[in-house]
Amino acid sequence: MIILFWIFVIFFFIFLNNFFKVILILEWLILSLFFFSFSLSFFFIFIVIFFFSISTIVIFFFLFLSFIFFFFFKVLIYFEFFYCYFCFFI
Repeated sequence: MIILFWIFVIFFFIFLNNFFKVILILEWLILSLFFFSFSLSFFFIFIVIFFFSISTIVIFFFLFLSFIFFFFFKVLIYFEFFYCYFCFFI
């Protein structure tokens, strides 16, 4: 599964020639791998590549969304951590 995952990533990096697209896919890949499972990370990469084929203007929109999701999930993880921490001592 992991080998297929990296083959998939390398395959799309070869065919992407725009620097911002590669950065954005890397960012979404890191976020999806960090917060989700491998199977859902495939789903996020397909979504990003699909929108890239529509227009390159959405790059900035996805950059904005990625920062929002990053901070949202970071706060969510902190809340979950504190909730589990307090429930452990109750």
